[in-house]
Amino acid sequence: MAGEFKGRRIRVPRKPEIRPTADRVREALFSILAGAVERARVLDLFSGTGALGLEALSRGAAEVVFVEADPVVASALDETLIDLRVCDRCRLVRAEAVSALESRILAGQFDLILADPPYGRGLAQRILETLARGRWLRDGGTLVVERPAGEPTFNDPAGGLGFQKSARYGDTRLDFYQGAGCA
Repeated sequence: MAGEFKGRRIRVPRKPEIRPTADRVREALFSILAGAVERARVLDLFSGTGALGLEALSRGAAEVVFVEADPVVASALDETLIDLRVCDRCRLVRAEAVSALESRILAGQFDLILADPPYGRGLAQRILETLARGRWLRDGGTLVVERPAGEPTFNDPAGGLGFQKSARYGDTRLDFYQGAGCA
């Protein structure tokens, strides 16, 4: 991580389905986001180890809401949040991401939404549709979806999300969307 937590370790449970965002992809992502992170309200969907949300906190985000369904992974993330002493700036929601959005257990809109759904389950499109319907992203806010490079890009998710660009890093692609008319 860079910023406030530079050099700090995060807990990574030994589970085969855990796929933390590669360091170089995370660095590139936050380089692209630059000033959009500072003082932002961030939603980290499919949080896993929390690497993306923690990077946002480390770079000055005001608040991060982590959403993770796996109980073992969520417990490890909770321990990391306690170790880093950031519980006053974040919240961990133990729920499946789409269900958390559809049930409205999350409140308000976000300046930045980071979504890294498990690969190969069709969740990228589902989360885009759910986010667009729910108007979770502020007008002018940024949504980033991490997916396998070989999957198609959803250029027109509708409902207040406009596709901006894609960036490819080896086998990983980051798709960027902007909130439009979500005020």
